[in-house]
Amino acid sequence: MDTWVIFTIVCVAIGFLMFGTAFWGFMQKWKTAIIWVLCLAAFLFATVIPVIIALAHASSTAM
Repeated sequence: MDTWVIFTIVCVAIGFLMFGTAFWGFMQKWKTAIIWVLCLAAFLFATVIPVIIALAHASSTAM
């Protein structure tokens, strides 16, 4: 596997763990700010970073 593929998989896994942690924190009545920060970080790790990696890899790879 390519290094970028592994990095993307790890980023998505971290993002889903953060979503789970945010939900768990919501159920445990954590502070709202902590939950929102976890949700935003999860969104960044699960969607934004993998899309940037995919676009950068697609633009640099010759077809």
